[in-house]
Amino acid sequence: MSRPGPLGRARQARRLIAEDGPSAVAERLVNRVAQKLTPQGAVRLPVSREDLVRAGEIARNGWVLPDPLPAAPGDRLTVAWVCAPPGPGSGGHRTMFRMVHALEQAGHTCVLYLVDRHGWDIEQHRETIRTWWPELAAEVRD
Repeated sequence: MSRPGPLGRARQARRLIAEDGPSAVAERLVNRVAQKLTPQGAVRLPVSREDLVRAGEIARNGWVLPDPLPAAPGDRLTVAWVCAPPGPGSGGHRTMFRMVHALEQAGHTCVLYLVDRHGWDIEQHRETIRTWWPELAAEVRD
């Protein structure tokens, strides 16, 4: 992914302020500086308090996993992949995308869900994936 210029940064800031509010953007900046200053391996777990509270509510209400959908041998599957957006030539993503491509070659459908905690436009991520992994047919979603 190419680095955005000043106009791209301004759009990102405007989008983040509109979606998350000024205090959330300030918190992102503080966290970014803290990450640069913190020794490697001492980073906080990237799970929000809201996610943990919601997981607790779900567990408390007795939610159980649903039964798997019926599938007969030879049925085509739709497989969802959830990951952070890849950078150009990312080795970890390359490994995952090889598996995605193998499933596609076997006749299955894959959908990539990108979890971007930095507010970049999904089109920028799609462009990176299509440029660096042109063999993938997977739909890319935010």
